[in-house]
Amino acid sequence: MLEQIFGYFKTQPGWSLVITVVCTALVWLYKEFKIMLETDQRSKLTLLQKKMDLYCVVEAAAAQVISRQGDPVAIQYLYTKLKVETAKLDKEKNKLLALDASADVFDTVSRLFRPLKPISALFIAIVIAFGFLMNALQEDKYIDSICWLIAFSSTLLSLGLLTVLISLFMNNTLRIKGAYRISLTVVMITSPVLCLIGVRLAMFIFIIQLIATVLFVKSKKNDVLVVS
Repeated sequence: MLEQIFGYFKTQPGWSLVITVVCTALVWLYKEFKIMLETDQRSKLTLLQKKMDLYCVVEAAAAQVISRQGDPVAIQYLYTKLKVETAKLDKEKNKLLALDASADVFDTVSRLFRPLKPISALFIAIVIAFGFLMNALQEDKYIDSICWLIAFSSTLLSLGLLTVLISLFMNNTLRIKGAYRISLTVVMITSPVLCLIGVRLAMFIFIIQLIATVLFVKSKKNDVLVVS
């Protein structure tokens, strides 16, 4: 079996070159994404530490004011709020440190596979793009080719949003409040399925997605996703 495979590649140097380039690119991407993730992790830890230091300074100042002025309500509320925020930051910091310092086998494997996530997403996007492009090139009418490209944009938007929501859900940081916003989210994600009925619906579907996105952003955008 292996001899047949090696023999095939000997007779097809073009494929050997392609596979070599692809493997080299994958190794390079893995190293780059690994460095990016590690840098991002360190930046998060540094930012958290700076926030904790700042909160501790303000907390100490609030405690001094409370002791001097007979415990005023406003300062007491600020002091309590700062303690809660400091505890949250400390918990998040410990969580980040545990991910990198854990010697557990599953955590180690998870760290090794972490850079593969964006590579997998990129590979899937390329495959989808290739599929839509082939369909667009096979169409006889120019309008149908344009519709395939629009359908690709719509599908990419839907998959991108779905990926973000899944990532936030897995990290337990996703909060979408209200049936209205949930409905808009469902519309943005599922509407490209209608392209299965007919590719010429792509323009209509893409417009629906854009309208749903605008409405989603306008509906108290600062309160849509709450990271806790």
